[in-house]
Amino acid sequence: MASNPFVSVVVPTHNRCADVVEAARSLLAQDYPDFEVVVVANNCSDGTSETMQRLAAEDHRLRCVAEPTPGLGHARNRGCQEACAQLLAFLDDDELAPPQWLSSLVRAWQETGGGGVGGPYQPLWETPPPRWLERSRCLQETLSFMDFGATRRPVEWLLGGNALYTRKALQDASYFGTYSSLTSKRSLVGGGDIALGMRLNRAGHEIWFEPQAAVLHKVPGSRMRLSYIVRRAFWAGYTDVVIGREWKLGQKATKALSRGPDAVLLGLSILPGTLYGRMMARLGYLRPLDA
Repeated sequence: MASNPFVSVVVPTHNRCADVVEAARSLLAQDYPDFEVVVVANNCSDGTSETMQRLAAEDHRLRCVAEPTPGLGHARNRGCQEACAQLLAFLDDDELAPPQWLSSLVRAWQETGGGGVGGPYQPLWETPPPRWLERSRCLQETLSFMDFGATRRPVEWLLGGNALYTRKALQDASYFGTYSSLTSKRSLVGGGDIALGMRLNRAGHEIWFEPQAAVLHKVPGSRMRLSYIVRRAFWAGYTDVVIGREWKLGQKATKALSRGPDAVLLGLSILPGTLYGRMMARLGYLRPLDA
């Protein structure tokens, strides 16, 4: 096995030109020696493609491709098609990768032999957060601040904005799922990532969490509101139905009670989302995710 295998880093983006430039520059500053960055402009109308082409002219490791079909799954799959490597890493456009991020992921993959490796998300508050949010890890987790602790360990799934997979594993899992329904495109909360983990597990691929491979996730002020967190929790319950991962209502309530008042609040939001998902599925307005 090569000590520094070539890696393709895929960055999907939709109309976040300034953010994706910062994300790309953080990747080009990695201490890992052999990689490329593939930015996928997903149905962009804000000049992202042109801006990224100018940046690519300054650094041959960067490429930009366009994917006209809207949707994160479509964008990630297009990035996989365009990528040259057998190791595929993923970063979202509203994230920044510290210089050692890619080295940490590759090292963890080499030492575990897993089909996928990913790390934690650390908040990068764009404005000072309210005290109730800053103190509550439970509420922060609803904003996708995934962190499985300080020890490397196997997990069931990874969030797609901080992950590295082998191409073989992704092929066995049919790459990233694409979702369609008659409801809002915003109705899934991490559903594609969880479903991918389910397919990888069924295909016999281990997934590992590497605590050293953290990324910084930008949090705008618009997400530091209780109303936003409650809505997101509602759609998380809906997502569980979509991907066939829903728990029994009693189990959800019991888990919420065991974690304290913040979790109870989220549980009271998740349960209606679960019931809504069941209703939409029964009425035929919901096609389950291809998990």
